[in-house]
Amino acid sequence: MFKLSSKITFITTKIAIAGLAVCSTLAQAQEEVAETIQKKTALDTFVLDGGPTMIFIGLAFIAMLFFIVLNLMSLTRKNFAPQELIDELTPLMASCHIRSVMIKAKESPSFLGQMIGQSFRKFDATHPENFAADDIADDIANYSADNAGEPLSKLSYLSLIAMISPMLGLLGTILGMIAAFGKLGQTGQADPAQLAGDISVALLTTMWGLITALISTVVYFILKAKLSSLISQAEIEAKELLAISVDAIYGEGQIAKVPEGFGGQA
Repeated sequence: MFKLSSKITFITTKIAIAGLAVCSTLAQAQEEVAETIQKKTALDTFVLDGGPTMIFIGLAFIAMLFFIVLNLMSLTRKNFAPQELIDELTPLMASCHIRSVMIKAKESPSFLGQMIGQSFRKFDATHPENFAADDIADDIANYSADNAGEPLSKLSYLSLIAMISPMLGLLGTILGMIAAFGKLGQTGQADPAQLAGDISVALLTTMWGLITALISTVVYFILKAKLSSLISQAEIEAKELLAISVDAIYGEGQIAKVPEGFGGQA
């Protein structure tokens, strides 16, 4: 009897130990699953759970970043009114070498260089009353108006992204709501937790669409203001260079001795 009792106790102990081991294993497995879920939600909750529409919103976001960088690289003073070109043209304008100024300006790919190359053709130092300054000022304004479209077209893509991003977000939300209420119609029961989860996932696309649109809109207006400032700066520099030559002619009183007083077709 004692031996049988010992065996029963031994078996019971083994079973208890095995049960504890199983419970421990299950607890560890649950912790690992919980950690996995936690890691997944950290990655998916605000991005991937938005569904297929997030692909298009993601592409719009990447396109937005691309055009922001592209415009930041192009909208610089070096591309519109480089100081090096101004320093090079100033002594030539002071000595009234207009044709030389036009040749140098046309060699520059900058906005100011091409503006001077096109606008200073009407300069005529043999007419001391105005040197055709009014016509030159009109040509400067016309050049700005005619050639501002190219840099502005690059900015227009940001405006387009700002317009379509909320629409893509709304589309994703509508599709998500349709799926959520479709499940509700199939089961015939309203599980608040599941329904709230489906709705929160559906709203992700709207959130990212609005974020993309907000960033695009703000950056668009900032860069558009910068573009206007750069074009205005180029116009001011061109008029100041013209004034340098006019002042030099009046100051020296040697209109007849101007070496290159005609713009002509350089």
